[in-house]
Amino acid sequence: MKLLIITLENFQDLELVGFLVTVKRAKIFNEISYFNLEKTSVTGQFNIVKLTTNTTLNYQEYDAVYIPGGRAAQQLRKDKKTLEVIKYFLDNNKWVFAICDVPNALYETGLLKGYKFVGYPIENQQRPQGFFQNKSVVVSKNLISAKSAEYAVKLGLKVIEKLANKELSISVWQAHSGILK
Repeated sequence: MKLLIITLENFQDLELVGFLVTVKRAKIFNEISYFNLEKTSVTGQFNIVKLTTNTTLNYQEYDAVYIPGGRAAQQLRKDKKTLEVIKYFLDNNKWVFAICDVPNALYETGLLKGYKFVGYPIENQQRPQGFFQNKSVVVSKNLISAKSAEYAVKLGLKVIEKLANKELSISVWQAHSGILK
């Protein structure tokens, strides 16, 4: 399987690294690519992670897409071209993994009609039908969403469970946790 990671400027570093370490440990993706339609390099919001990104790859060749949030979610709301890429994955029943404020951005731009999801709780935000405030990770059709950076590893474990199996997810969790088998 091939994973596309959409990395917009000021993505949340922990959301990228926690998720990525988890799914890489499971070896469920044989190719992982960082994608940004406009920039060939991006930096996380805490200036910890700096990435070289691809601006020209054929995203339609990928099986799944992951979008880390943080401040990048504000940019995503206005980025029609990147939203079209995500829409392609949703419409073609390919996996979409979103965390923190990204699910909110996808909902606000009309991409999550008919989906249940969780996202970063924003004060005074109207809660749409299908929003789960008290869940850490929600699976709905081809969307797996997580509430915040704290749940990046848990999101990765859920992805492993859905794309591979529960046993592999447990094995990766045990390795992360230092639990002997």
